Amino acid sequence: MGDGVNIAARLEGISEPGGICISEDAYRQVRDKIKEQFVDLGEQALKNIARPGRAYGLISDRSLP
Repeated sequence: MGDGVNIAARLEGISEPGGICISEDAYRQVRDKIKEQFVDLGEQALKNIARPGRAYGLISDRSLP
């Protein structure tokens, strides 16, 4: 399936229920092209992925207090 699919599956596991979590590579692709904002979740060690990778979580109205 490839690294991209494996990383996406692992990021799904660390995202908040109903939330969206993306990799640094995906973030670089969309950061200046969409109005939504993301928060840096830092380096994440993901199961069966050789190196930790930076992850970003979507900031939504539901995630604000």
